[in-house]
Amino acid sequence: MNQHRPLYFDYAATTPLDERIISVMQSCLTFAGDFGNPASSHQFGSQALSRIDEARRLVAAFIKAPPAAVIWTSSATEANNLAIKGIAEFYRFRGNHIVTSTIEHKSILECCRTLETRGFKVTYLKPDNYGKIARADLEQALTPETILLTLAHANSELGVVQDIEAMGQLARSRDIPFHLDCAQSAGKIPLDVSKMPVDLLSLSAHKMYGPKGIGALYLRLKPPLRLQPLLHGGTQERGFRAGTLATHQIVGFGEACRLMQQDWQLLSEDLLALRLQLWAGLKELPDVMLNGSYQDCLPSHLNVCFKNVSPGALSEALKAVASASGSACDSIAAEPSHVLQALGRSKAEIASSRRFSLGRYNTKQDIDELLQRLKTLYPNGGGDNHDHSNK
Repeated sequence: MNQHRPLYFDYAATTPLDERIISVMQSCLTFAGDFGNPASSHQFGSQALSRIDEARRLVAAFIKAPPAAVIWTSSATEANNLAIKGIAEFYRFRGNHIVTSTIEHKSILECCRTLETRGFKVTYLKPDNYGKIARADLEQALTPETILLTLAHANSELGVVQDIEAMGQLARSRDIPFHLDCAQSAGKIPLDVSKMPVDLLSLSAHKMYGPKGIGALYLRLKPPLRLQPLLHGGTQERGFRAGTLATHQIVGFGEACRLMQQDWQLLSEDLLALRLQLWAGLKELPDVMLNGSYQDCLPSHLNVCFKNVSPGALSEALKAVASASGSACDSIAAEPSHVLQALGRSKAEIASSRRFSLGRYNTKQDIDELLQRLKTLYPNGGGDNHDHSNK
């Protein structure tokens, strides 16, 4: 084992840019390419707008949506903000109640908390011990005042996938807009808004080997939904999102979607095989506990608690490994995972938990090296595991 080789197991935080995208983005940066402002009426603007239109078509095709339904944003965080605040403020005349869950990404939770300061009421659904939200709990939470349901398709820390069909059909039966954060699920499981009962959907390019700084919001066209804009100052994006469009990033996002549409099935199969290898090795270690569900989970995620291992020892064993103790947003603030707290994990269990998220460039050798590092936590190199739930 090469002790000096850094191992990357944090693809849920960000992915490296696919090298096939670099030249596509470079073609929109200089005089030799399509660098113009797409809002300009001259030839330079028209050329840039043509590139953006093609990228919009590619992103829309990736989720089986009409191109006009795609709104560019700077990130999935902004897309979540635009969806939640935009719907809440525009449809306030219908009611002031929003439903979400306690295990959402902070870009959803903080939006909801901000809206609470503006007079909105929010119900935070609690998951079961595996990170799943029950349809019955959602049904009980809905009221005549509910104007929005907002959830993540797959949890960023656990990888647990929610029953979107059941949730969406329930919301649709009550004529309640359903917003889905698909930053983690995009590129790992199929997304088809022509069949999924969702009305708004957030995407992020840098979670699927595209550039940072660009995201998108799908907004249902028929019957039409309206949003209160967050940004004002121009008529870009049908008036929903003012600001000069970043042509090179948008084109990079479109290319990422094109490549992912052709690659995702083989990539998903590869990730499943790597996750199986990793979980098989982890189960040989003493007192390893899975956080979340193994079955109802993205092929890329494993969140594991190393019970009876000190956080310091775990950090030492993983010092040459990029993994996460929570989401990237929480890690910056050094906060304990609110997701694991919601699952009922103790402070000690949370401190000794790690998320390993797999991606395109991981190999079987990477898994072997990670397991070898983890075995150094145990004097006898591991042994029988007496505590590994894998629903």
